[in-house]
Amino acid sequence: DEETPPAQTRPTEGLIPTAIEVAGERYSPTSFAQGAPPPPFVVLSRDDVFADSLTASVLLGDAPILFTAPAVLDPRTAGEIDRLFPEGGTVVLVGGEQALSPAVDASLTAAGHTTQRLEGPSRIETAVAVADFAEERFGPTPSALVARAYGVEGDPTAAWADSVSGGAWAASTRTPVLLTTSDALHPAVSGWLSDRNGVEPIVVGEENAVSTTAASALGPHQRIGGPNRFGTAISIADQLWATTSGAYVSTAANHEQGWGYGLVAAGIGADEDRPLLLVETDRLPAETAAKSVCVDGTRTDIRVLGGLDVVGQEVRDALTSPC
Repeated sequence: DEETPPAQTRPTEGLIPTAIEVAGERYSPTSFAQGAPPPPFVVLSRDDVFADSLTASVLLGDAPILFTAPAVLDPRTAGEIDRLFPEGGTVVLVGGEQALSPAVDASLTAAGHTTQRLEGPSRIETAVAVADFAEERFGPTPSALVARAYGVEGDPTAAWADSVSGGAWAASTRTPVLLTTSDALHPAVSGWLSDRNGVEPIVVGEENAVSTTAASALGPHQRIGGPNRFGTAISIADQLWATTSGAYVSTAANHEQGWGYGLVAAGIGADEDRPLLLVETDRLPAETAAKSVCVDGTRTDIRVLGGLDVVGQEVRDALTSPC
């Protein structure tokens, strides 16, 4: 029988420890000892609300994301930042002072780090600020993802499921993620794209997510969608990724912190050419199940992020059971 990977039999519980664990894998003490450089910066997000950090995936192919409570810097996260930057480094704060308080900023500064805050009056303008930062760091982009900014009554996860689905590809290709209201294109998005001739908008999700009216205002564009969020994730994997490793990373699209695990997954996806697939906590959707088939006697490699409260054991077993 095949051995189930330790990351799936002993899942790390909690968003903050999971982000630290993945940062430790991507930027390990061993790699530092062998002369590998630290990341150019760390992205820091609040751990309880997704709005500001939703579009940070463009930065996560080059840097880890860590989380903290909004009011006070979590000591575990502080310790990981100090490990990554023993002589001080740059920490990118995503969101305004309501998202990450001045006390968080002050703690980082006192520890010898430099902070840069990316913010706007709403999640839409914050996404533009992140896109501007990415452009300063990486240069012009040939394309930009455009996704819905807000959910629907009774389903707050709808606001982030499509953006997260594109996150690993965005991290891998350094593609910004812009957000718009569903019924009409937001002026901040229109303005950002108008200032950059030749950037191809790629709409993520079907018309119920980004309406035909909003998409038409973009001009020529591509739309990547599916019958639901699980199908959209697969369409992104099949249509946007030029090459993949044949492996995937996954988390739950119905968990309240699924957005955070999806952002952590974006870095792994970029490093290892793994598109993101979505599941539910207690259900393996048929669309995702079709991607976890056995090929030549070997189960598709799908790394699951989140504890058992995020992705339950039955779903893990279905994804990792021997052929």
